[in-house]
Amino acid sequence: YIILKYMNQNKQNSVIVVGTGAVGLMTAYYLNKAGFQVTCCDFGPDPTALHYDERMASTTYRSGNARHVTATETSSLASSSRKGLIYKSPSKGGWMSKNIKELTPLERKWVDDFEYFTGHPEIIDKYNDDICAINNNGKKLWHELLDENKKIFKNCGLQLGVGIFFLNRKHFMKENVDSMERAKSEADFEDLYNPKVQRLNLEEVRKAYPVFEDAFNNDLLVGGLTEDCITVNSIDFCANTINYLRSKGVVFRWGEFIFEMKRNGNGEVSSLTTAKGEALTADHYIFSTGWLTHGIFKDTKSEDKIMGVLGCWIAIPNPGLEAETLVAHAFDPKPFIP
Repeated sequence: YIILKYMNQNKQNSVIVVGTGAVGLMTAYYLNKAGFQVTCCDFGPDPTALHYDERMASTTYRSGNARHVTATETSSLASSSRKGLIYKSPSKGGWMSKNIKELTPLERKWVDDFEYFTGHPEIIDKYNDDICAINNNGKKLWHELLDENKKIFKNCGLQLGVGIFFLNRKHFMKENVDSMERAKSEADFEDLYNPKVQRLNLEEVRKAYPVFEDAFNNDLLVGGLTEDCITVNSIDFCANTINYLRSKGVVFRWGEFIFEMKRNGNGEVSSLTTAKGEALTADHYIFSTGWLTHGIFKDTKSEDKIMGVLGCWIAIPNPGLEAETLVAHAFDPKPFIP
């Protein structure tokens, strides 16, 4: 909305959006709705094609076909309970899968900053207050989008609730005092930032989720909670959005790597240079790119602010449990009756 307000004031209506993940597509959606001429560029392949190389796709398309919107999904990883983890190797229960000696000075600074925050709960609380407020506003916008355009949610596995289950009592119970942050347990954290959270004791979880019967019989669960959220199969949702935007005249350029911004004598961006040597021009340029393309932000305030230190995706086979996993994590909201 801030972008639209600024752009409408300038009375110029051609826009290039670089990056067609979920954020870039939603930006293109609202720009198109407001009457702008939108062109989307992405270095990856067309995700709506019948066969495309997922290895060349961006994070939205290669990190699993699922996304959920909750108040706490982007909360700080730098909690006091994770102090020291970023420096430890995975074999010692940590996160550092790269040789520390191979970190660049900028990467090392990022790691040091992360470690600093783990010892300052007051900063972590402030960050979580801000980001969870933004996420709650985001949930409202997703519901507005759902009411406005059900077409792009069709066959996307849309669910309007999520269940969270706990294997460790101190993560679930209020008496946990190990954490220095305001919320004393993971369940308390969800209570703090989600407007609608319902705690379930062990018997309530067992009755509501019979798929966990084996877990109950082996004393693996201690409780759970439900909260309102939006869950979609993200690749299907993005494909629907791309097809919808095409029908509205939005142009998509796939396999288009943008590596440089050209500026005029006034310092304003005048064009974008592609890897093919082509210059792309528009009245406005919006970037929604991952950390791999951070070089494009040279000489901007975002230069060296986006670091890919922690990013890693792995898939672990779970034979025969795919359906149960989906049922356990996403559900249609119904009043819970003990």
